Amino acid sequence: MPSMETGDVAELISEIRSLDAFETITVPDPATAQDVPFAVLPSSKKIESLVPIFEAFRGAPVRRKGEAKIRDRASFIAHVDAFKDDHSAIFAVPDRENPRLLAVYDYNEKGGIAVAKPRFGQHRALYRCALSEQWKAWQEVNGEDLSQPEFAAFLEDHIEDVCLVDGPHIAELAQLLEAKVGGPSTMLKLSRGLQVTATTTVHNAVTLATGEVQVVFTEQHKDGNGPITTPNLFFLNIPVFEGGDAYQVAVRLRYRLNAGRLSWSIVLYRDDKIFDDAFKGVVDKVKESTDVAVYLGEPEA
Repeated sequence: MPSMETGDVAELISEIRSLDAFETITVPDPATAQDVPFAVLPSSKKIESLVPIFEAFRGAPVRRKGEAKIRDRASFIAHVDAFKDDHSAIFAVPDRENPRLLAVYDYNEKGGIAVAKPRFGQHRALYRCALSEQWKAWQEVNGEDLSQPEFAAFLEDHIEDVCLVDGPHIAELAQLLEAKVGGPSTMLKLSRGLQVTATTTVHNAVTLATGEVQVVFTEQHKDGNGPITTPNLFFLNIPVFEGGDAYQVAVRLRYRLNAGRLSWSIVLYRDDKIFDDAFKGVVDKVKESTDVAVYLGEPEA
């Protein structure tokens, strides 16, 4: 678009005056001492800036504005490198459902108000950290009660996430949780063909000295092959974020028999710590790659 010359502006103002007979005034900007034009409209003597009119004829904007939406970490790093300066800042929000990083390129200069200039903070880039499909799927059933068919269907659909693990730390965790660890084949077999029945035995215990009788109920759960010894701990090998490192996630498994109906509960063990560690890894990588200050939280509106 061609630039607008000074004579063109004067001619435009003169033409508008002849049509509407309005006044123009200039007010010096206290910060720059430059005169800023305003129009005084005749209907209500309302002051309105002419700057938006002139903006349409500029060869380039006065300053950068807007927010880019970035789809992956590598692109976010590249974008930050392209537009950062010495005062740019990145804000990290570790929201477990909507984790994100926001770069503010024209953030306020560092230092006290007497020595550092404020800036508009209008040029930004937003990166929403995409949670992996595996992480989202297991979070959906985390802590929920599943019927036997629901449990079997879910486990079959996600059996590739279950892994075999070994080592001292696994043994320590199993001992801490008093758990029996199951692998992929064990978990799949468990989900497919288990039918549980309950047998209740009543015992009488008589205290001879007082004649008191204590009644003890013992309930034993069995499938078709005898007493059940189900694993109550298994492990996943899944990433928290798309394209991120995989984590070994311990999963506690509980079952409950109520009126002949079997239900299962899957509980991810310390998944909050795993999420925090994965998000910290994203933040550390961005900070290391861009050399831009990263703050936990959100910038001023």
